[in-house]
Amino acid sequence: MTPVDDINSYDLVLFDLDGTLIDSEECITASVQFALNQLTIDETDPGILRSFIGPPLRDSFRHHYSLTDDQIDQARTDFKTYFMNFGIQKNYVYPGILDLLWILRASNTSLVVATTKPKDLAEEVLKYLDLLPFFKDVVGGTETGIKSTKSGIIKESIRVLPDGFYSRAVMVGDYTGDVTGAKDNGIDSIAVTYGFGEKKELLEINPTHVANSVRDLRNILIGL
Repeated sequence: MTPVDDINSYDLVLFDLDGTLIDSEECITASVQFALNQLTIDETDPGILRSFIGPPLRDSFRHHYSLTDDQIDQARTDFKTYFMNFGIQKNYVYPGILDLLWILRASNTSLVVATTKPKDLAEEVLKYLDLLPFFKDVVGGTETGIKSTKSGIIKESIRVLPDGFYSRAVMVGDYTGDVTGAKDNGIDSIAVTYGFGEKKELLEINPTHVANSVRDLRNILIGL
């Protein structure tokens, strides 16, 4: 990991959404509980509910419960219904993120959101929080195809920009998939430990940089 004072700034920054730009725990856990309640499942374990933050919904529903494909489809639909009608109000921008985005935009840094969350949900959250104008694009996850993995999402996030549009790119995220996905695509990574991922796991996979706070992240990205 490179010391903060030894780094240069980046001209393309890919941001994960949940646990990196925003605190979405209340939104996601409430939406999951609503979806499960429609299947007469009463989930109150905070650890299980929190584990839904980050991975694709289908994978999480399949991992934790013995649901049929039809039940998983219903759960995803009910999740989205609650999310759009009620959950979206339970998302919060981390303190300091807005200032950081203003600084990066003022320095002509290209910003893209790269998230496993479906594109339409991610864009609605960004609109609600007045963050969408900062980003050149939002690349969300899909159930199949290249964007079904974080590595593929990062690959597509880079592809949306013209060749030669940037010289140094970095992926910022709070999960190990953000770091390994960056490595798969040959770009740097910044692991943020203030989000939902486990710090020990993040450190074990050796990200390029580590930010323990939004202030650390700001110092890395603007080259302090």
